[in-house]
Amino acid sequence: MSHRQVPLALVAAAVAAVSLFATSTASAASASASEAKQNTRIKQALKGLTAAQVVAAAQSKSLTDLKTLADGIDTRLKTLEGGVPQILGGIDQLKTGLTTAGAGLTQLKTLAGATEYGIGQVVVLTPSAVAQAGSFVVTPDIPDTVQQAQTTQQFVAGASGNLAVLYGVRSGESDGTGSANPAALCRVTVTNAGGTTQTTAANPNAGGLPFQPVDNKSTLTSTDPANAGFPFGLKQTGADADQTTTYVSTVPVAMNATYTVGLSCVDTSPSATDPSA
Repeated sequence: MSHRQVPLALVAAAVAAVSLFATSTASAASASASEAKQNTRIKQALKGLTAAQVVAAAQSKSLTDLKTLADGIDTRLKTLEGGVPQILGGIDQLKTGLTTAGAGLTQLKTLAGATEYGIGQVVVLTPSAVAQAGSFVVTPDIPDTVQQAQTTQQFVAGASGNLAVLYGVRSGESDGTGSANPAALCRVTVTNAGGTTQTTAANPNAGGLPFQPVDNKSTLTSTDPANAGFPFGLKQTGADADQTTTYVSTVPVAMNATYTVGLSCVDTSPSATDPSA
């Protein structure tokens, strides 16, 4: 059998072709792997970009919400600012009202203390003075309009003799501090069962009328336990004791006989602006 010899040139060409194919295949495989890596990196970059976009969108919404909140606060502040004059006006009105109320309370306090009334304790001179239990007269509150406050009461004598009356003015007002500023002018009248009447002497400083000044006022009440019975008689103890003037009459009474005592007082120093005067 005869063998044909393959030309060396052909063999060399075939080897070269195989080598080129292998090299091309290796290069192609290497390029494909590199491209896959690049694609992975691109996908990761795209994912990162998407996440950043989400964060950016959320931040943008937060900024929008914050701006909306700030605008709302600004609107409310402007509304409050617009209401400040009304609020201040209301405060001023409240201040004025409180001032007026305070003045009213002060006036009420003054009026509460602006009380004064005449008092008279009857005694029978036998010739010693015998106070008649229960024979105590009290006028209504003396007006600050120069009007008389008066009372007349009837009693039964507990002894025989002539009548005398210890009279004065209990007052919470500012007058009654002496002869230059008397508490009031008072008149006392006594009448026995037979109709004999006598009254205080005429006062030339009062136009000749029988009203005598009560120079010094007495306290309205007493904190001394010894004066516990003063609503029905004179306060006779301590600094609270009543300050009185004695009117002595020549009108006689018999024991168990009736008699009347009248007391009338007027304040001659009223004040149009101060009821406590």
